[in-house]
Amino acid sequence: MNKYGFKGNAPDSIQVVQLVTFLYVGVAKLNDGRLSNNELHKIVQKHENYGVKNKDSTKFIDEAVSWWNDSLKKDVHLDDLFQCAKLLKHQEGWSHKLKDTLHMDLTSISTADGLLDLKNDKFVGQRQLKIVNKIMELFKD
Repeated sequence: MNKYGFKGNAPDSIQVVQLVTFLYVGVAKLNDGRLSNNELHKIVQKHENYGVKNKDSTKFIDEAVSWWNDSLKKDVHLDDLFQCAKLLKHQEGWSHKLKDTLHMDLTSISTADGLLDLKNDKFVGQRQLKIVNKIMELFKD
């Protein structure tokens, strides 16, 4: 476990953008076990909205994917998601408005591939939104 309480291979010196990116990658990976091009595009788009440059966005995403894969291998990925939420909630400037923005971001990323599984002709949106809502429950006071 590192000094921030993470059990996976998290960065040694953590920034808010890294915590948020781990949540972004987590919601995408929890949906179907992969990070699609649509989801990647949405994450980069969200980063750009917050002033993160494209090359830095790629670095943060690569770092979060590596962290996620290590956490998943150790079966501590949900613990690390919980720890991200805990640390974000206690950041200076955290507010209900930021929580709502994060909720919208996670929903946008989660649904980037659509709400239908075209291979199996099934509606999958309910599962995707359930994952987002479960993550957002971590932010309850």
